[in-house]
Amino acid sequence: MKTLSHPRMAGLDNDGNPIEGFGETVLTPDEQRALLEARAAIRGERVQRRESYDYLLTKGIADCDECGHDLTGGRVHAEAGPNYRCQGCGKIRMDADRLEPVVAEEVLADLLRPGQHEKLLRLQQDAREEAERLAIYIKDADSRFAKLKAFRQQMVPDAYKAAEKATKDDLAASRARLRFLEQITGVPLSDPREVVGWWNTAPRAFQRGLVMLSVAKVHVLAAGGGAVDPRSRIRIDWRTSVS
Repeated sequence: MKTLSHPRMAGLDNDGNPIEGFGETVLTPDEQRALLEARAAIRGERVQRRESYDYLLTKGIADCDECGHDLTGGRVHAEAGPNYRCQGCGKIRMDADRLEPVVAEEVLADLLRPGQHEKLLRLQQDAREEAERLAIYIKDADSRFAKLKAFRQQMVPDAYKAAEKATKDDLAASRARLRFLEQITGVPLSDPREVVGWWNTAPRAFQRGLVMLSVAKVHVLAAGGGAVDPRSRIRIDWRTSVS
């Protein structure tokens, strides 16, 4: 039971936050939490629950300017607030309450610049059209698998396994791409002035969608000495297409 209690059995780091790209796990996070509670009950203790945090700039939106690795969300210790960190070189770390507001300000300010609203509308329409094509492609996945299975007896086993894996990987990538596009298409862009007010009460997924629509990448720079303006620690690549 002790081995199963280790957070990585559920794809979590030592602070209990999901490790992006971890792959298959032995337990789900809920199963791991239930196991910890069971162990604590045996010892007459209680597991302290900590509110999860929905990071705005993970999932490939922000990266480390030092090594190029995408930033992940985490906490320095159990009592610390959420922060972003690089798990590549480990040189970049920035609190979420310093990084996210300045990125949001830049995104909303960019929306109000001349010509930007029209550009985002075009990008959103491109995303909508691609999403429609992808939805049809994904719906047709069963027929592609059926066609592949029809040739199974005529193929070398290794070749069939490779083709099957490639088909599954393609389907997974298509579904991930569709989720990305759906977040972009869900952002209301009819009036850029209304979007600024909308941001404050918008669901996190839609806030992330606007960032994804506007931004190709947020590069986070290393901190200098003394009190550093968080604006000086970001460099934004603005999106020119949804590809």
